[in-house]
Amino acid sequence: AQDATTGTALSIPTVLTNNGMVVSGTSVTIPTTGTYIVSYTVNATTGATSPDNVGIAINGTLSVPTESLLSATTHISGSYVLNLTAGDILTLVPTLAAQRNITATGGPSVTFTVARIA
Repeated sequence: AQDATTGTALSIPTVLTNNGMVVSGTSVTIPTTGTYIVSYTVNATTGATSPDNVGIAINGTLSVPTESLLSATTHISGSYVLNLTAGDILTLVPTLAAQRNITATGGPSVTFTVARIA
């Protein structure tokens, strides 16, 4: 589980492979300019109400088309094809009415997958 606050990048709990990407506790840095598929899953979020959401930020700027509403009862997910430049820094950032807790029941609180496709 992890606590979430507006504008603070969510923690990426486990890195399975990085394929040359620089992965920190909250971000992924893109090594090569190209086209990437970027996916995320966020587990149920205690107390989530509309308009609580999460989306992908590129270099600190939220990409509005990647936003998804959070749910108090189930996980949410999104997958997006993004053209990225070497050095771009990706984070998963919530926009919330109040601090929330993302549960880790049945799996990790958050998954974040980045793969170059072209």
